[in-house]
Amino acid sequence: ELPAVREFTVLSGQGRQIPARAVPWLRVREVWLHLADLDAGYDIDAIPGAVAWALAADVAGWMSSRTEASAELRAAGQADPVRLGHGEKPDTTIEGSPQRIAAWLTGRLGSAAGLTITGELPDLPRWL
Repeated sequence: ELPAVREFTVLSGQGRQIPARAVPWLRVREVWLHLADLDAGYDIDAIPGAVAWALAADVAGWMSSRTEASAELRAAGQADPVRLGHGEKPDTTIEGSPQRIAAWLTGRLGSAAGLTITGELPDLPRWL
């Protein structure tokens, strides 16, 4: 019989109690985003597509309760779109590479460069 699995909580950088199992993902996204932020020869396009799309889904989920906007995010090479906001039908469709969508959501894309927008580009809350 396996021993019972214990759930440990830790304090996040924002002062929230989070499960310790979330820490590796927090570090992965931090390393990739800061690599692009450092302007050391890598930009947002250096982030692997799967990591960028997971980041986009994570950030869109966090923002959904903090914005009135609604959008469907579609990335090349990703089968399932990501939803930003609530409502039955999104106001806007945003398409582009996973990296460009993640950059836009995290405030690292000064404009909608590299994105195809159908509808009005929503204003986003500041992420972290």
